[in-house]
Amino acid sequence: MLITELINDACVDWTDFNGKLKRKPFWINIGLNIALQFLLTIILLFLWKPLGWFITSLLALVILGCLTINFYSLIVRRLHDAGKNGWWLLLFFLGIFFMSAANNGKTPNDHFTFGLLMVVADVILIYLLCLDSKKK
Repeated sequence: MLITELINDACVDWTDFNGKLKRKPFWINIGLNIALQFLLTIILLFLWKPLGWFITSLLALVILGCLTINFYSLIVRRLHDAGKNGWWLLLFFLGIFFMSAANNGKTPNDHFTFGLLMVVADVILIYLLCLDSKKK
């Protein structure tokens, strides 16, 4: 896999939710995306005092927002390659919903139940992302 192909998959088509993306470029691009998000978050934390909270927040919104759109487009294209609909991405948000519900739970059983549902939803999504490419 050439670096130019990875850059093409990740940067040129960063808002493209159509098409397909093979497993290897997908996982490499996801790793690069997460690393960039982490690195830029650390950099923005150091820029907070010199630039002020408003400018730093605006930079974070623009840069990390673009990386988030890229993250979702990579997942949707990978799901298309596996022969699944891009709407399966909603499992990720279902997991976030269950995590939020678990934090608001009144009893320890609520925490366990919603936490378990979150794990199940995210494991299903990860399984779908690991499927082989759909043959024509």
